[in-house]
Amino acid sequence: MYSLTPPAVSGGSWTFTNIYEFTGGNDGASPGAGVIIGPGSVLYGTTQYRGARIKRRHSFLAESSGQPRGCVDGGHSLYFYGPPDGGEPQATLAIDGDGILYGTTRYGGTAHLGVVFSLAPPAAAGGAWTETVLYSFAGGAYGVTPSGGVLPGTGGVLYGSTSGGGTANGGLVYLLTPTSGGFWTETVLRDFPKCHGQSCYPGPLAWGPNGVLYGVATRGGAQQDGSVFALQPPATPGLPWTFVPLYSFAPPGGNFPYFGETLAVSASGLIYGTTFQGGTGTEATVFSLHP
Repeated sequence: MYSLTPPAVSGGSWTFTNIYEFTGGNDGASPGAGVIIGPGSVLYGTTQYRGARIKRRHSFLAESSGQPRGCVDGGHSLYFYGPPDGGEPQATLAIDGDGILYGTTRYGGTAHLGVVFSLAPPAAAGGAWTETVLYSFAGGAYGVTPSGGVLPGTGGVLYGSTSGGGTANGGLVYLLTPTSGGFWTETVLRDFPKCHGQSCYPGPLAWGPNGVLYGVATRGGAQQDGSVFALQPPATPGLPWTFVPLYSFAPPGGNFPYFGETLAVSASGLIYGTTFQGGTGTEATVFSLHP
């Protein structure tokens, strides 16, 4: 895990700082997504693996030491994942105003097809965090393999995507609503078709102006190299959301935006993200999309 600090003078070199090196033991291995910043400048993230041979997945915490440039005094585990509560968290976490973390795992749950979970902080410092499986994906029309994270919305709801499932197995964008008794209900906002020239296998989502959801489809699009899309909320609650294709990737401009990465949208509507392949060196790209 690293940080890049901007130069004091415009045009100067950025400063690279190695914040934390994972050992492959109880602190995990192979962090597959970015980190988020919580209260007190604490960094939260996930690793896909724990240990060299024990393939249980967990979330980690890195605490700021108060020193400049994001130095830390160590990292420690909040929760270890394994059946039946989930496995292989791959996406960036989300955090709400109460410090509760939300995320997804690609596997695990009652049908072993992925879960949405929460991690509530302890009442006293140093205590155990409380993990709750909010929703287990059942496959088929309800989706499978939530490779992207979740976005908290108004009223305690969560928005997210699955890279599989749906009526045509092209993935879907969903809404999870809490109900009485601790149960959550799923509403499908967009059921993606097969990949023949159309966006499919949605990945991470991001909020844009006016409550619009922006996302990437890791496959499909005009060149079958992935795309960027928007979902516009209905004027009347309960009606369908409007799907708007925005851009289709094609080499050398980048292709295959990755499941676990983060999408960002500025206040003016600029979209920023990354692709897993493409570019002049065919390795990867960082892109911006201008409206």
